[in-house]
Amino acid sequence: MNLWTCEILSLFSFVRRLGLYQATRIEICSRRGNEKDTWNRAVLTCDPRIDYNIISQQLVAEVLQARVQPIDEKMDSYVHTYDRGEKVVGYVDLTWCLEKNNRRMQTTRFWVTSTENPCYDAILGRKDAERCGLVKHKWGCLVGHA
Repeated sequence: MNLWTCEILSLFSFVRRLGLYQATRIEICSRRGNEKDTWNRAVLTCDPRIDYNIISQQLVAEVLQARVQPIDEKMDSYVHTYDRGEKVVGYVDLTWCLEKNNRRMQTTRFWVTSTENPCYDAILGRKDAERCGLVKHKWGCLVGHA
């Protein structure tokens, strides 16, 4: 079994273990200064137990090369990931779409976590997952994205 297969299998076992919804491939837009927009692929999962969205610091810094916005004192008391045991270091507002439906763009705020090499790229919380049509309102049923 090659390394890539092991990483994919570990991602899906992580998804099952945490009760997250099926992983979905997305494309995320990055804007680097005055350069053209570039699109990069990532894996998005949904967690209906949380009300916020989180993203890997490694994905933001190394792949997207996006600037992480600092958290001010007013936001600091609002932002927490205590139930996940992760610390937030800032946020990014990103434009993204499902890999199979690039006509429906989303702009979403993601809190950047400090966890090194997490087993996720990005996790969408309940409210935004409902708004984007990835889970049904209140029932948390997957709407058929593979």
